[in-house]
This record gives sequence, C-alpha cells and structure tokens, in this order.
Amino acid sequence: MVPEGKRFLIIHAHFYQPPRENPWTGEIAREHSAAPYHDWNERILQECYRPNSASRILDSRGRVLKIVNNYRRVSFNIGPTLAQWLESHAPEVYRRILAADKESLDQQGGHGNAIAQAYNHMILPLANERDLRTQILWGIADFRHRFGREPEAMWLPETAVNRQVLAALLDYGMRYVILSPYQARRVRRLDGRSRWIEVSGGRVDTSRPYRWIRTDGKGIDVLFYHGELSQRISFGDVLTNAGYFAGQVLAAFPRGAKKDQLVLIATDGETYGHHKPFGDMALSYMLEMELPKTDVQVTNPAAFLEGCRPEWEVEIDEGPDGRGSSWSCPHGVGRWYRDCGCSTGGQPGWHQRWRGPLREALDFLRDKLVRLFEEQGDGLFREPWQARDAYISVVLDRSAENVARFFAEHCPGANSPEAQVRALKLLEMQRHAMLMYTSCGWFFADISGLETVQILRYAARALELAEDLGANGLETDFLRILETAPSNLPDIKNGRIVWERFVRPAAVDHRKVVHTFAVQSMVWKRYQRAVFHSWELEPADAQTLSWKDGQLLAGSVRLRDGITWDRKALQFAEFHLGGLDFRGFVAPVEEGPPLLEKLEEYRRQASDPGDLLERLGQTLGELPLRFADLLEEDRVGLIRHLFSDSLEAARAQWERVYQESEDLIEDVAELGYRLPEELTAAAQIALSRRVTRLLKRSLPRMDSSSLSQVLYWHDLAARLGLRLEFAEAQEFLLRAAEELRTRVEREWRAEPCVRLIRLIEVSRRLQIALDETSLQDWYWFSIRDRVEELVAKVAKGQTAGSRYVLASALLRLGAHLNLNLDDLKERLRPLEELLSRDPGYWP
Repeated sequence: MVPEGKRFLIIHAHFYQPPRENPWTGEIAREHSAAPYHDWNERILQECYRPNSASRILDSRGRVLKIVNNYRRVSFNIGPTLAQWLESHAPEVYRRILAADKESLDQQGGHGNAIAQAYNHMILPLANERDLRTQILWGIADFRHRFGREPEAMWLPETAVNRQVLAALLDYGMRYVILSPYQARRVRRLDGRSRWIEVSGGRVDTSRPYRWIRTDGKGIDVLFYHGELSQRISFGDVLTNAGYFAGQVLAAFPRGAKKDQLVLIATDGETYGHHKPFGDMALSYMLEMELPKTDVQVTNPAAFLEGCRPEWEVEIDEGPDGRGSSWSCPHGVGRWYRDCGCSTGGQPGWHQRWRGPLREALDFLRDKLVRLFEEQGDGLFREPWQARDAYISVVLDRSAENVARFFAEHCPGANSPEAQVRALKLLEMQRHAMLMYTSCGWFFADISGLETVQILRYAARALELAEDLGANGLETDFLRILETAPSNLPDIKNGRIVWERFVRPAAVDHRKVVHTFAVQSMVWKRYQRAVFHSWELEPADAQTLSWKDGQLLAGSVRLRDGITWDRKALQFAEFHLGGLDFRGFVAPVEEGPPLLEKLEEYRRQASDPGDLLERLGQTLGELPLRFADLLEEDRVGLIRHLFSDSLEAARAQWERVYQESEDLIEDVAELGYRLPEELTAAAQIALSRRVTRLLKRSLPRMDSSSLSQVLYWHDLAARLGLRLEFAEAQEFLLRAAEELRTRVEREWRAEPCVRLIRLIEVSRRLQIALDETSLQDWYWFSIRDRVEELVAKVAKGQTAGSRYVLASALLRLGAHLNLNLDDLKERLRPLEELLSRDPGYWP
C-alpha cells in the first residue's frame, strides 16, 4: 500500500491599511468615523494588530491559559506605509512582529514568515515600467530595513498581476508569488511535452505548487490559495469557533492523496480581529490547541517549497482586456481604471464612471512630472531614476548624516544648499506621484470618498512641489480632466468640486505653519523654538502689544522644512480680538522697514482694529489667516486651553456649593432620595475632583486610609446615582501601574506586587479602565519565566522564607490579572502544607 503524503497548512495574512497621513504634515487627522479611537489606524491596531501579537487562549473558566504571538505561526506581509506607522505609534507591537519573523527563521529551516509588499499598494499591471520597478525596489528595501534580511517573495497589491509584473519580480530575486485560483489560465506538467489543461474559472488544483516560466527559461513559483475556504473565513462564520475552523481546514485536503498536499489560506490580515471580532483568538486556538491533535504541519510558503518543488507549469489569466487580473475584481483590473461594475459601499444605482477620468488625470500629471524630473534632474543627479530608486533610504532615515550620504552617492550636482533643496523637492515630488496611485482610491463607491480624497491630496502635494520648481499651469490642465469625473452626490457634482472642497483646504504651507506658531505663542504665553510636524521654527525678535480690547504679537522666525530642507525667513503679525477671533499675516522678510515698524505706523493712523487689519492686508496683498486655517488637532487643543481657566473657576464654584450642603447631601443619600438637578451637578463635580486629588497624592503608595476615603466617596456617588468623571484620575492610575510594574521587575520584592494588586482592585471598584490587557502582556512576556524559576527554587526548598512571600505575591498578582497559573500553584502546594503543619511558622 502506497503511504499517503504529508499535509501542510499555510495561512497567509495580508496586513495593510491605506496611508492616511496628511501629505504636508505626515500626521493623521482625527477620523470621527473611527470613534472612540482617534483614527482608523488606531482602531484597527487595538482590534487586530495588537491582539494578534498577544492573542489569548482561554481555559474553561475564561482565564488566560496562554498568550501567543500569531505572527509566529502565519505567513504574513505588513504594508510598508503601515509598518512605518506601527514603528512610531505602537513600538511594542512592531517589535513583536519583528521578533516573530526571527523566531520563524529558526522554526522553518531559515525561511521567515514575513514577505515584502510592493511599496504603496499600487496596482502594478497598470503602472508604467519605471513605477513598477521602483515599487518593487522600495518594497524590498523597506523589508530589508525592518526585518534585517532579504525577502523571498513579495505580496502583490490586490494580487494584481500580468506577465510584466512576474518578470519584474523574477529580475529582483523573488522566489514565489501567492495568487487567487481565479488567476490561473492553464497548466501542464513541467516535462515540456504534456498538453495544456484549461483551469480558468477557479478550477486549478490549489493543493500543489506551480511554476511560471519566462521566455528565457527562468521561472518563479506560484501558489494558489484555497478560494472557497479563504472566502468563507473572510465573509462567513468559520472564525466563530476554533474547532469548526480546524474542521474546515481538514475538510479542505484532498482525500487519499499519495503526494504531499497543501491548503493555503490567504485573506486580509485584518480579518482576524477587525472584520471578525476576536478572530485572532479563533486563529490562535486553532493553531495551538486544535491542529496539534492532527497530522497537519503548519508552515510558510518558502519552507514548503523547499521540500515540495513544483512539477507543473502555469500560465496566468491576464483578464478580459489583457491588462492583468486580481483577487478582488472579476473583470481583471477594471476596478482601478473603469466603471466595471465592482464597488464597495454606496447606494443602489450608483455608478463608478469617475474611475476612468481619475486615472486619466493622474496619468497626465505623472507624465508631466516625469518630464520635469528628467529636465531638472539632469546635472543634479548622477542618474535621475537610479536616484529615485535609492531615495527610499532617505524616506526610511531622514537624519542629516544619512541624507548627506545619499547626496554624496547620487547627487554630485547638489553642491549648494539651494541645489540640495531642489534635489529633495524633485524626489519628494516623485514620491507623492507614486503615492497618488494607491489602489484604495479607486476601490470604493464615489470620488468623494476618504480614500480617493487622500490620493488626490498626494497629487496636490506633487503639484505644489512642481510649482515650487518652476512648473506653471499644470493644475489648470489637471483639473480640466478631473472635472469630467462625475460624482454620485448632487452637491459634489465632479472631481473638481472634490478638489476644491476637500483637497485644497488640507494643504499646509509656510503661512499656516507660522500662523499656528503665533496663535499658540499668544495662547500659551511662550515664545520659543518649536517643532511643528516636519517644520522647525526658530523665533527671533518679537513684541507684544495691547490695543483697543485686542492683543497683537509681531515678530520674525526662521523656518526649516525637515523633509525638503527648504529655509525661509518670515515675519508675522497675529491679532487676537477676543474668543476665537484670531487674524494672522505672514510675509517674507524683505528689505526695507520690517513689519513691526509698519504696524507702529498703521497703529497711529488706524481708527480701530478693523481699519488696521485692512491697511495691513492691502500692504501685504493678502487676506488674514483665521482660526479655521489651523489644523483640526491644533484647533481642538487651543479651544481646550482657552476654556481651561473658565472651567476651573466654574468647577471650584460648584465644589463650594457642594461643601456648603455636604452633610445634607449625605443624609439624602442615606435615605435614598435624589438630589435637585443643580446639586446633582455640584456633587458630581466635587466628588470627581476629590477622588482625583486624593489619588494623585496617594499613588502609587495607596495607603489604607486613602483607599477607604476614595471608596467612600465613590460609594456615596453611587447612592446618589452619579457617574463620576475620572479622565484625569485614569492617567494617574496608568502612570502608577507603569511605575509599579517597573519596580516589580527591578526590585523583585513582594511589596510592589502587593501595591499593584491593590491598584488593580481600586481601579475595578472605581470602574476606571487600567488597560489590564497590557498588564497581562507584561506579566506573560516579561516576568512569567522568572516567576516559574522562582517557584521551582522555592518548591525545592532552595530559598529563604522571603522568597516564598515573593512567589506567593507574584502568583496572587497573576490571579488578579485573570491568568491561569494553576501549574505553578500546584508546585508550591506541598511546601504550603508543610508550613501549615509546622508550629515554627505559625504567628
């Protein structure tokens, strides 16, 4: 009897989010649709990226039995723009992802789980040859920078592919590619004599590897994912139960196969936790608890291909129009250049006729920028397109030393500050000319959608840089094409309206930067060096004047753009006429009388503030900047600050009202009656402030007396039916928890453990979120091994009694964090029984 072949499972997770950063500031604005989180990156971080780096496996009582890093067990790619965001905004998660890849190298015979991705999710079959090559090179360079090794493969955005894309992957050393079963056209055995077998329509056998062969005989391996199972994981109920998940995996293997068999699952990584809540837990339980009961081996594509070489050749399907195919459009790659019928979101009857003109406008702009780049790059760069390919090194490290190295290698003509600025502007122009092709811009229902607005903002930044470099008239011609892109919304009408309403207002130029600096200087009463996103501001002379119920700040600053190294000397005059009525003027420092002297002259001549503002505007030839010209994040912070004094005075007054009636209020609470509305507000504010002040004074020590008083006030509020405000108190508790866990690790004594336990109890009683998930992660990843070593020594009688006290405190802390540490507790049980029988240990 011929033995059956081995069974292998690969789960590939494509982790990616469209870049959301404002092209001028590099920061993500608040996205209200992502509430309660600041933006969608932050929300998906908490729902998916973080949970998958520390996924919980629970026991029958709901306690945490294991915390596992799912990135250790799945094949994955992290989009470069998302990886950059994770590195700066979630460094612990980022480190766990990198560590998982290193661990997988050991587990999978030198083949890591991570693979690269084309840089900014451009649809590669629709890219011109230069962009196709740069996208691959940048993706490889980003991967090498992060993972410290060469990638073996590259995830293709939307798995969009044609022969030119596969050929480019071959040229840059990629060993394999993952595609949809619907992207296979026909197959044959690699002997070269067998006939071709048609497999279009998803009929390809996904349990075996294939090889695509170029005309020169070189080839790249191709793995097709299991279409039905991947679809059901993404959109069905497979992740509702880990046992069911495992059963579906087993059912996907062919029965009685004599050769090694593969089930490859490929989905968006965000499926595991974001699209499917708690999907990370179904994944981890299936991999750690269910599959070990079977003969299925979990691996990654490179490790699988090392032991199972392709015996079949494949030709890919290049779509009905011959331009390429993808996993998310049955019309090839139509979704990214025409109204093919595919859309996500929107209303019945909506069209996507805007897609064609959008791509036409961007193609027009790209080609104009190519000409500008080549013309101005000649003599500046050693070779312009090689310089662009290498510019990823600067994108990843903008330190002055690294940029200088880049100039030395690629920019012999950048031998002056002005030439260096020109070189960086040309390269930034090209970077944004690629970012504007991010695939999400065409994916959804209307040209006014967030994703399309975002790629148009990249186009606007590229246009702005082109104008700085001397190109004129490009925007007019660009908008003429964009105006032919119709919106489904009557008030939007077309792409030009989208540009004017949503794109232009997002631009941040030097005037807005200095205006923001001046407003903040007036409100916060400090005039000093500042960093505003990528700009550095060095203030010089300044004068503050009060005049006719208003205030005036005038001065000059030196501004340096940290991206393009552009420098400007600017002068400003900022008027505050009360409330949110700010009026700001910004102008270059010119020869002749400085702005401050002009202001003195106009102030003597003007009859009122309006007259002064009008005279100044006429002189400078511009309208004043107002509060609305600040970015939303800055507006929110300033509004809070402007209200802070008034709010503090109001809260103090309410607290005095409460104090005057405190005894009566407590009597009312005792009788179970409700307070009048005015006293309810006073009690809520007063008790919130008292609890917050006492926590601030007593944390992290938290003595019994302070604890009793805090809990008394909290219980009093509960009897009065009040919900106390603990935003500030939560900050104190979080800082105290961080300090105590640091002490636990550093001091390795029972006392900080006991205090941390008390802190957890207090936060639960007060119903203040303490981020116990992070505390569990800390315990599991940072000290659990040390706890286990300590318990082993104590159980063997190798340590003094103080070590038993420490071990006991650490186990109690773990129990308070809902961790299942029964195995460690059992090791101490014989010692505890001995201690209970020995009178020498009795009190």
